[in-house]
Amino acid sequence: MHVLFSRDHTIRIWDGLKGNCSHVLKSHTAPVVTLDHFQGYLVSGCKDRSVRVWKLATGELVREMDDLGEDIVKVAACGPRLAAATGKHIRFWDVSPAEPKNKGKGKEKPKDTGKGKGKEEPKKEEPKKEEPKKEEPKKAEDSKKAEDAKKAEDAKKAEDAKKAEDAKKAEDAKKAEDAKKAEDAKKAEDTKKAEDAKKAEEHSKAEEAKKAEEHKKAEDAKKAEEHSKAEEAKKAEEHKKAEDAKKAEEEHKKAQEAKKAEEEHIKAEEEHRKAEEAKKVEEHRKEEERKEQEREEKAKEEEQEKEGEKEKEQEEEQQQQERQKEDEREQEEEQPKEAPPKEEGAGEEDSEEQKKHHHEHHRHPHHEDAGTEVVVVEVTEEE
Repeated sequence: MHVLFSRDHTIRIWDGLKGNCSHVLKSHTAPVVTLDHFQGYLVSGCKDRSVRVWKLATGELVREMDDLGEDIVKVAACGPRLAAATGKHIRFWDVSPAEPKNKGKGKEKPKDTGKGKGKEEPKKEEPKKEEPKKEEPKKAEDSKKAEDAKKAEDAKKAEDAKKAEDAKKAEDAKKAEDAKKAEDAKKAEDTKKAEDAKKAEEHSKAEEAKKAEEHKKAEDAKKAEEHSKAEEAKKAEEHKKAEDAKKAEEEHKKAQEAKKAEEEHIKAEEEHRKAEEAKKVEEHRKEEERKEQEREEKAKEEEQEKEGEKEKEQEEEQQQQERQKEDEREQEEEQPKEAPPKEEGAGEEDSEEQKKHHHEHHRHPHHEDAGTEVVVVEVTEEE
């Protein structure tokens, strides 16, 4: 058997062997948060701050504990008692199931009549007949079940009535709120209509004033136009007389302007020609400057090449001098401190061979490749 609770405020009991739901327990009005079981009973705690006790076998609701005042954290069975832990308190209830009472009678004592003398002979005990089991305990249990069921039904009815009353109150409150909203909307609409009417009236007055102003302007314009026409007629007559005199003057002026235009055209062509010539001169000057700059750059490059060759020759000469000094040091180290006297002819031959050897040794490889020869003259002291 498996017990599961979900967010739809129900508890479901599943048969682990068959894999089907055997009971759906409905009484809570909020999600169930904790469960425990004991002695065939199931205890559930809910977010609505209530506790319920159910029979696992039948799914029957046997006890309700409502409105505990705090959120329920955990429910647990402690023997025949139930404990519920809330935010600050732990509450206990006695929820042990009713057990049938044993009402069987024991052996009866022998009756003493007081008529016999001496000791009475004990009566032989007759074998007891097995009496059928009485059904009183079962009836008491059925009666308790019926009473519990009636209590549960009454509690359910009371809860349903309370829910219906709460729903009716909520509905009445909603209706009152809707009526108030409708009244407010009507007032707003009436206010808007009044404002619109006022705006329409003001707009109408403004239109009438505008029309009156336009009519007055039209009348004034008409009068001004009539006066203007009279003035224009007078002016036209005067103008006609002036036109005849003006035509002759204009014809003379046109001739002068045509002549002037011809002169300006000739002048413009001359200026254009001069501008073209100046442009060509400027382009030629720029080309000459560019060529001059190229020649200067080329000369500068050649000068830099000569300086580089000169520096290279100086460096080679310095290297040659260093090698010569090195050879002189080596020669001085190789010569013995006291040389034996040599013959005059032999000394001259040795001197010539040393010079030749020294000359071949100090011939610079760079100058050999270039086809030139550097002769180094070594001056030695005579022995």
